[in-house]
Amino acid sequence: DGNHLRLPNARVFRSVMLNYTRNPSRRFEFDVGVGVGEDLVLAQSIGTDTLRGLDGVLDEPPARAHISALGDSNVQLRFHAWVDQRSHDFLMVKSEAIRTVKLALEHAGMDMPEPIYRVQITERVGAPADSPAPPSEPRARRPAAPAAVDTRAHSDLQRQIAHDPRADASVDLLDPAAPQE
Repeated sequence: DGNHLRLPNARVFRSVMLNYTRNPSRRFEFDVGVGVGEDLVLAQSIGTDTLRGLDGVLDEPPARAHISALGDSNVQLRFHAWVDQRSHDFLMVKSEAIRTVKLALEHAGMDMPEPIYRVQITERVGAPADSPAPPSEPRARRPAAPAAVDTRAHSDLQRQIAHDPRADASVDLLDPAAPQE
């Protein structure tokens, strides 16, 4: 953000510090809501294919998507992709990713509903008090569908750490075997 930071030593040694500049590759994520009746695997595929073709998004690690939440009127999909901050503006790539994924889903005819609220009136106006409401029929349960995506663990971060030239060169100041002054 262009701000100058001063960090007390106590905070440095007792806190987790997030360094956005050590690794030039940085992951961004964003959520998109699609209709509950949509093919979620297809929606994920459309989004990740769109991200793969976007200028500024890295090929490795690959763009990914997963279902993050079931909302009141939609299903939330979370998309992840990586950008090299040395050559592309992080926020602009993320912004363009959101815009192009939205357009691709709309172009594919995916429903992206606004929040829907069901209003139920419990008292009938003008109906005789003794007429009972018709009984509602119970819904039949559908069996759970088999997994349609690869659920194995990914090793993207481990590969990046292994290729970090400074990973072995850094000195752990909290290591008891570290050089003492």
